[in-house]
Amino acid sequence: MFRINVLIVTYKQEDIIGRNIESVLQQKEYGLNKIVICDDCSPDNNWDVIQSYVEKYPEYIVAYRNDSNLGIYGNSNKLMTLRGSADFYCWLEGDDALCDGFFKAAQEYLEKHKIELSEPVALMSDFIIKYDNKRDFIDSRNSIVNRNRNYFGLYLRGLVSWRACLFTKAVMSRFQPAVLNQGLSLAESSFDNQFFRYLKEAIYLPVNGSVYYAGIGVSVALNDVKSEYKTTEGIAQWSYYINGLVNKKQDICWCKANRLKSEFYIKPRLSALFKILFFYFRGMMFTYKLTPTHFKTFFAPLIKSLLDK
Repeated sequence: MFRINVLIVTYKQEDIIGRNIESVLQQKEYGLNKIVICDDCSPDNNWDVIQSYVEKYPEYIVAYRNDSNLGIYGNSNKLMTLRGSADFYCWLEGDDALCDGFFKAAQEYLEKHKIELSEPVALMSDFIIKYDNKRDFIDSRNSIVNRNRNYFGLYLRGLVSWRACLFTKAVMSRFQPAVLNQGLSLAESSFDNQFFRYLKEAIYLPVNGSVYYAGIGVSVALNDVKSEYKTTEGIAQWSYYINGLVNKKQDICWCKANRLKSEFYIKPRLSALFKILFFYFRGMMFTYKLTPTHFKTFFAPLIKSLLDK
């Protein structure tokens, strides 16, 4: 049976971290090796809750607490160095939970198919997005994974994420620290993209792997298009890709569309909107499935910003 380490970053989540840990412990009969948790100096009782699980399950759980708050991606950088030895790794944040049966399905697949652990490979399942008072949404990776092997390009377009995935050690060993000195947007992207930048193969597992409880994490405060996260930090993020990290022409067009989008939030102009539209279509056409929902999600905030000008 393959060994799986689950890595959890958490901060000020005393009410939900137990749900997260319990969901991982449900997998312990199917290759769970270690749960490695890094608490970012939480001011609430988050650490006490974590310690109660460490005392109960010392053979499974290793926990660390930062002496000072490092921020989510400073904490992520640290946790990556503490990941331990395993065949596969699963990344979680405190507002995630694994679905019962995820590791079982993964182990059954691995028993039937030979995977070279020295290669950067991901087992990628669907995940559930759960909203308060709204119908749950299932993010399916089936058609995405089977249609396009440019996994980095899929990440750039928001079509894949690390949720409900298992990554070989060959993926994790390539990680470099996230860029922390140019804002949260670049810190987040420079960390998360590495799950996909080095992938040689992504294998689809037709199960629900995890649940993301939306509306309670750090991203809730970042939806305002006038925030630095969407404007100046967004410019830094997409410039980071354009200035050498991305080399496919279509991906460069996509990054340019997004950098122009961040600039647009600062100074909305109709002429700039047409320019964004040009690079958007060049970045999406043919290779990626262009849907009305994706188009609406991308352009609706831009139109609103122009009308509110």
